Amino acid sequence: MRRALLVVIALLLMLASATASQSMSVARVTGQVMDETGQFLVSMILVEDLATNTRRTHFTDLTGRFALELPKGEYHLTFQQGSQYEKVETTINITSRIPKDLKAIVLTRLYHLSARGWYGGDLHQHTFFSDGADSPLALLTAGLAAGLDFGVVTDHNQVTGQAEYMEFSCLRNGSDSFLALGGVEVTSEDKGHYNVINTSKVYPFTFVSAEDFAISVDEAKGKERFVQVNHPSRRDILGFAYWEIIDRFDGIEVWNGKDIPPLSSTNLSAKEKWFELLNEGIRLTATASSDVHSVIGNSLRKDLDPLTLAWYTRGTFVGMPRTYVKLPELTASALVQALKEGKVFLSNGPLVIADISGKAYGEAVPPGDRKLSYEILNNEALRLLRMYINGKAVQEIPLEGLTAFGHIDLTLSAGQHVVLEVEAENLGYALTNPIYCE
Repeated sequence: MRRALLVVIALLLMLASATASQSMSVARVTGQVMDETGQFLVSMILVEDLATNTRRTHFTDLTGRFALELPKGEYHLTFQQGSQYEKVETTINITSRIPKDLKAIVLTRLYHLSARGWYGGDLHQHTFFSDGADSPLALLTAGLAAGLDFGVVTDHNQVTGQAEYMEFSCLRNGSDSFLALGGVEVTSEDKGHYNVINTSKVYPFTFVSAEDFAISVDEAKGKERFVQVNHPSRRDILGFAYWEIIDRFDGIEVWNGKDIPPLSSTNLSAKEKWFELLNEGIRLTATASSDVHSVIGNSLRKDLDPLTLAWYTRGTFVGMPRTYVKLPELTASALVQALKEGKVFLSNGPLVIADISGKAYGEAVPPGDRKLSYEILNNEALRLLRMYINGKAVQEIPLEGLTAFGHIDLTLSAGQHVVLEVEAENLGYALTNPIYCE
């Protein structure tokens, strides 16, 4: 008995020693992220363990400060804040528990779209008040860290999390303000989902017919609200069932962040369906949203197909992708109106500003010989610009570097519409709403 007791004590001492040893090998890595003017930036930090090839997502606090607890090993750190700032990358070795102070991490602003009236945001996000993993405040902080200008909390069939999310809408990130809006995802059991942007109400969500669905949508619609069908081409019970009432919506979620960009799979199907609707004269605004359920993104499962794994490696976070909207001012009313008018492009990186004879997305030019002017900006290398007329790809222009400027001469006829698509490195992608000819 005494011998057994001694063995147990010895094992407990060994466990305590191992725990202490492990604790002693964890180092605290600190610093603060700021822009080149010295203003703090709420930012995202991707920490890759080079030994295990795993990645974790971290965020600074609301003053740009961070404190990472890292065990012994070698790590690649990427500091980022959306595509308008450069990324800063560094590799560190943790060999002991001695703290490491990285001091100031400076992210230089490359572009300032809000100064030109373009604001990027996420229209489809979830908190733990429905099936998300995070609090509304954590969601808002992650949105700031991703470089968003606005965000909408859209939990399933309830609005409980709105108050906390919108309470902190006065927060600023560096020199930029943030607009927090309430919304709801009207979620049926198997007929489809739709978002109502800028509302504090819950709408009917039990549908046995297209008429039931239409009544719910009609109740949700209004001058101060934007109503979009979500992930319409999903091949499961989340897909949209009643295409005969699609014209009752203001918009369609062409790009849902749960899947890769609209170059394949369900998002490609949604893009093709959107082109089909446009050709039928149904002008729905295309949108892109993360549909985020966890601010740290998806785990990197090695059994995924290569393209999906590449998308998850890029990061399925808040604002991945996002909707950019041209606004006279960052207000709820202006945002809803511009969304309805289609003054929008979609992106997870490339910034695409274009016009035809001075008319931009959602606007119209008369028939005849026209000149399309484009400006494309990114913090990763660009690859390709593709132009569609009435949903058919008619021209491709190879791109390189971080910026591209140019013109395309074209002849347009009444009833045609022009859409641009951009591809960049690391699954960077952007899609514009149409410029019409009428």
